[in-house]
This record gives sequence, structure tokens and C-alpha cells, in this order.
Amino acid sequence: MRALTRIQWLFLPCLIALALSGCEAADDDPSPTNKATMIRIHNVSAHDFENIIAGDHFYGAVDSAAFSEYADLGVAYHYNYVELTADGADFVIQPIDYVGETPLGPGYFTYEIDITDFDARLLNISAMEDESP
Repeated sequence: MRALTRIQWLFLPCLIALALSGCEAADDDPSPTNKATMIRIHNVSAHDFENIIAGDHFYGAVDSAAFSEYADLGVAYHYNYVELTADGADFVIQPIDYVGETPLGPGYFTYEIDITDFDARLLNISAMEDESP
């Protein structure tokens, strides 16, 4: 019984070293550019936007020519699902899929959203890469 205990004590440091070697080093940099795709909304239309949803994030209201706060959208593309209300009218951009599209990747981006035809309820969205805020 005593010999088994010595063997265990001899192999314990090896097991600990082996277990730790499989662990990834912790990232000490908490900036979102290393971890996430941070997106904000820029309302480039002449109308105030309310109840904005982009991707799966609720942004709330963004006045004409104003910006929202940044939010982590996880994986985001140059265009995205957008739902909003302007002057009591509902607008939606509904992408069918993202086949062949390349994700934006980690960093800070702005979705510029404009109303291209109010009566037809048409929106335009474009993504612009930002410098870190």
C-alpha cells in the first residue's frame, strides 16, 4: 500500500503538468476587438427610428443622424436582419441566408441604415469598419 502511495506522489506533478499544458492561456486583454463583433447603428435617414432590432439585438430608438451604443452581435455580416419603426411605419430587411458571405470578424463596426423608399418600406444597410472607440 505504501509503494502505491509513493508512485502516486511521483506521478502527481506529471499529471498536473499534463493537465495544465492542455489548458489555453487566459486572454488578459478584455477589449471586445479580441473577442466579439461589436456593432452600432447609424441612422442616416431623415426619419427617427424606434424599436430597432439588428440580428438578435434590440437597440431601441436612434434619432435621425444619430448613433446607437455598440452591442456584441456574435457572428455578423455586411448586412443583417433589421426591423424598425419610422413615423409609425414598420420596415424589415430579411436576408434569406448568408451562403458565400464572409463574417465581419472581431472588431467595431457600424451598420448605416437608410430608408430608400418610405412608401415601399425599403431599407438599405451597409457595414463600415470603425476604429476602436
